Amino acid sequence: MRRDKPAHADLARGPQAVAGHAAPGGPDWVYVPVGVPPGVSRLTVRCAYDRSAGVLDLGLFDPSGHGLGNRDGFRGWSGSARTEVTVSTTDATPGYLAGPIRAGTWNVVLGPYLVPPEGLDWRVEIEASAGPPTRSGPVVPAPAPPPRGLVLRDAPGWYRGDLHLHTVHSDGEYTPEEVVVRARAAGLDFVASTDHNTSSAHAAWAPLQRADLLVLAGEEVTTRAGHWGAVGLPPGWLVDWRYRPEDGALPGIAREVRALGALVTANHPSAPFPGATWQFGYDEVDAVEVWNAGLDELANDEAVAAWDDLLRAGRMVVAVGGSDAHRPPDPVGSPQTVVWGERLAAAELVAGLRAGRCYVASSAQVSALLTAKGTGPVAGMGGRLGGRPDEVVSLRLRLRGATGSVASFHGRAGPVHEAAVGIGRAVDVAWEAPLGSLSYLRAEVRRPAGELLALTNPIWFDPAS
Repeated sequence: MRRDKPAHADLARGPQAVAGHAAPGGPDWVYVPVGVPPGVSRLTVRCAYDRSAGVLDLGLFDPSGHGLGNRDGFRGWSGSARTEVTVSTTDATPGYLAGPIRAGTWNVVLGPYLVPPEGLDWRVEIEASAGPPTRSGPVVPAPAPPPRGLVLRDAPGWYRGDLHLHTVHSDGEYTPEEVVVRARAAGLDFVASTDHNTSSAHAAWAPLQRADLLVLAGEEVTTRAGHWGAVGLPPGWLVDWRYRPEDGALPGIAREVRALGALVTANHPSAPFPGATWQFGYDEVDAVEVWNAGLDELANDEAVAAWDDLLRAGRMVVAVGGSDAHRPPDPVGSPQTVVWGERLAAAELVAGLRAGRCYVASSAQVSALLTAKGTGPVAGMGGRLGGRPDEVVSLRLRLRGATGSVASFHGRAGPVHEAAVGIGRAVDVAWEAPLGSLSYLRAEVRRPAGELLALTNPIWFDPAS
């Protein structure tokens, strides 16, 4: 990866300033080395540039290192959400990690995100202080992360969650406390903490764990070639974001995340924003976010179509959804991913998601349970049904909260059945087909104008010769 080499700032000589210029087509990440002398308890970094002309991201690494995959040196990331950040021995700006201010070379990392044709001038100011820290700007204490193995409900069931949302720890305006209030109002059982390129929010959720709402540690890994979700991480774990497809880093990082027991999700793959459209392909993902509340219907439908292409190719990639809520009036918990878990616990929820035992619904008022029955046991979403090719399979979609909508079944050839959803607390939409004519089947529920109400993951079919 190419890097600029700005001047080295030495805080032993007092507050320092370093200026530079980001040119179009330049490096994704620029590192400004800063010498920090012994006895410092607080560092403040300010970044100035013409925000009307471009966008420059901001982060910080300590002397433990700043190379790709170096979690030990990470001290925070705020993207373009902030131009002034502070870390100290006891507290830090949201998005950053409190802790000892070690003597040695720190690195301010800058990420030119949007650069005009004439380039973007920037200036970084760094200052240090000793003694008890004084507060300047928004700071938060550093509590211990919550335990990963927390079990809130020791019973199997369908659990509703929001797999994609943001707080003040990245570019959101919701505090974790506000998210909790909105999640409960939306009827959620769990939420995923997915702030951009930081693990700082994980500890902030610790005092908010309640018997009725589980928080999954996670991250929206925000690269320059698409965003992906790592959901169900060990609390405090950071996933690196500083690579593009041609660097070849994603396969190893995704394998590591998966080995940690977390889910790898391609987020909003058709997002029409610079750097947000998915460019890595789908070989390394477990799931695709096909429904994102921050995008219009066209972008979400494109994501559904991309997912369908994977299913047609025999890839058992899971469809999920998330609100991508950042600030009022963004709704937390719409859409929500509903997953069958053996318990309300991180490991069991991730296992259910990975297996495709889930569907996406617009709200807690909507449910959509797809099953298939032949001569043997019933198969549900994420399951497989075998039998003779001439055996008749009965498909049933049990719906709640979908009166007046249109339900459709989709297979390898596209839509195969459509029916209006009648009035009733619970309404069944049924269809039959020979098992040999099916490879997989999934369901969609939409309002007459096309707005999604629910989307299920498929049932797979294995006709015996």
